[in-house]
Amino acid sequence: MAKNQAQTSDYEFSVDTDETTEKVTNSIPQDGQALTFEDFEGRGFNSGTIVEDLKKLTPPAGDWEKEDTWTAKISVNDNDCMPGDYDPRGRTYATFYGRPKERTTKDHGTHCPFFSMKISPDRRFSQNNPENVDNARKLFAKAWELYIAEYGGEPEDIKVLAAFIAHGEFTVRTSNFDNGPFIIDLKAKRQKR
Repeated sequence: MAKNQAQTSDYEFSVDTDETTEKVTNSIPQDGQALTFEDFEGRGFNSGTIVEDLKKLTPPAGDWEKEDTWTAKISVNDNDCMPGDYDPRGRTYATFYGRPKERTTKDHGTHCPFFSMKISPDRRFSQNNPENVDNARKLFAKAWELYIAEYGGEPEDIKVLAAFIAHGEFTVRTSNFDNGPFIIDLKAKRQKR
C-alpha cells in the first residue's frame, strides 16, 4: 500500500491507495470542520478567472530586450567528455540568469519573466535532429557572432564572452515549451529609427 501526504498551513491529508480501493482521510486543526471530497462534489470552477490567470502565468513567446546585468556561472560536466572539448575534463557551460525588459501585450498583459540559458563552446548534436548542433552550442555560436558584430573581433576566451553576455544589451528570442519560455536565439538589439 502506498501512502501520499500533503501538508498545508491549515490541515494535513493523506491518501492511502492499494490496487483495489482508494480511501481518503484527513486530520484538521481542533477549531476546523472535518470535510470530505463528497462535500465538494458537483461544484464547478470559475474558468474565466483560471484562463485569465493562465495568460498572466505564461509570458508570450517572441523577442525580449536584455538590458540589465544577468548572473553568469561557469561549469564543466565531467560526465560528457569528448576529444577537442574546450576543457579536457568535460563539456564547458556558461549559464546565465536574469530578467529582460518588461513587456506588455494585449492578450497576455504585462510580463517580466525570469530567464536562464546555457551556452557551450563544445560541439554536441541535437538528440532530436542529429544533423544540427544542440541549443547550448547554437546559443554559444550566436553569442560569439554578437560579440564580433559589437567589437569587430573574436572574444579572447569564455570569460570575455560570458562578461559580454552578462552585461551586454541585445535581444533574446523565446519559444514556449512545457516548462515555460525557452531561449532559442540571440540577436542584436533593434535600433530605434
